[in-house]
Amino acid sequence: MPRTLLKVFSVFIIFLFAGVPLALADEGDELSEIKAEMQRLREMYEEAIERLEDRIEDLEARPAVNQVSQTETPRQPEEEQAPVSTVSAGIAGKSNAFNPLIGIVFNGRYANFKQDPDLYKIPGFPLFGEAGPGPEGFSLGETELNFSANINDLFYASTTIALDASAEGVEVELEEAFIQTLRLPLGLTLKAGRFFAALGYLNENHTHTDNFAIRPLPYQVFLGGENYNDDGIQVAMVLPTTTYIQLGGGIFRGDDFPAGGALNDGAGAFTGFARFGGDFGVSNSWLAGGSYLYAKADGQMFGAPDDVFPDLLSFSGKIELFIAHFKYQWSPQGNIKRRYFTLIGEFMLRKRDGTYNGIAYNGTDSGFYIEGMYKFTPGWRAGYRYSQLNPENSIAASLLPTNLNSLGMTPRTHEFAIDWARNEFSLVRLQFTRDLSSLVPDTRIFLQFIMSIGAHGAHNF
Repeated sequence: MPRTLLKVFSVFIIFLFAGVPLALADEGDELSEIKAEMQRLREMYEEAIERLEDRIEDLEARPAVNQVSQTETPRQPEEEQAPVSTVSAGIAGKSNAFNPLIGIVFNGRYANFKQDPDLYKIPGFPLFGEAGPGPEGFSLGETELNFSANINDLFYASTTIALDASAEGVEVELEEAFIQTLRLPLGLTLKAGRFFAALGYLNENHTHTDNFAIRPLPYQVFLGGENYNDDGIQVAMVLPTTTYIQLGGGIFRGDDFPAGGALNDGAGAFTGFARFGGDFGVSNSWLAGGSYLYAKADGQMFGAPDDVFPDLLSFSGKIELFIAHFKYQWSPQGNIKRRYFTLIGEFMLRKRDGTYNGIAYNGTDSGFYIEGMYKFTPGWRAGYRYSQLNPENSIAASLLPTNLNSLGMTPRTHEFAIDWARNEFSLVRLQFTRDLSSLVPDTRIFLQFIMSIGAHGAHNF
């Protein structure tokens, strides 16, 4: 039903119900009660119309691909629906062979630390890649260019190019470039190219969709502070059950951390995952799952020389990473535009068997985080996150002078954030962090802005 007809119909209903008591109202008190009832009905119907309009916009922006009969499968979490995109001003994002959807995401910030971020170390956990709090002061950070389109009724394609600005210049990185099937039978989906693997909860999400300015401690040490994105192929299957169940796995080249070296003839990493989800009532949704990564590394370099831990570490051997994750979300009547609460957590356990600098090493370490985010009014949210790492304390004596030595510490952080979003294309965040993961505690303040123009793919549930 067109929106105009919905509004006319709602006004008609209001006066239909309100007209009779008005005609009979002879006293002032009764007239006041009737007016109050009219106002209540008006607000109720306006809220109902707004919800229907939101659903219409969502349906108009969703390509009619890879759909399964509602009688065959339950409602699925948003992350497992076919790739979709939206354009500002409520215009549906439609693409064809000549006009792909194009979007740009800006992710800048101001950061203030008490400690020098260049000297940041986590005892017991050698750091790799982008791990750490990032630069201090003003920084443009990472700007994303997104291109996506349905190739035809069978395939979807997407590319994300990241531009990372620093004092040394602008670094260009191809984050994702993949194709994905749309209409395979039996609930199957095949993805091939370079992409974020289905590993845990945050890994498939771009960092600008996170609830906090930087990734939690387990992602810092186990996945290098970013996402595991590698060249490969991944298959997933949604089972035809009343509870949402997805199973899948992938084979990857093995170049990206925690793999390294593209061993086994360019097939050096393997993943597997299972996810379960559903709703209870109209206001509650949940998602839970487990995933596994097996990888090999050859001469993988960690750290940098400094006065405390002077040795560069090189690891060769196999790595196994186990992840369990969950998400719970509450929103009144499923209307997340007004108010909601989400609770997210992940537990990671890593096993390494090989050598550091030629010295045998066989150890297990772990970490977890839990975060809650409450949207208390349209546009405003507040949240808290706690992260912790549990190091391996049994290492060879010759490795004690290196950063593998935990010094008896249990690294952890407390993070508080509040943000404001004018709409889905803009967000400003203020974050306070108390970092207890290094030898010297640090207090950090972040002021972050995330702005986007053009089209951008739907975010995961």
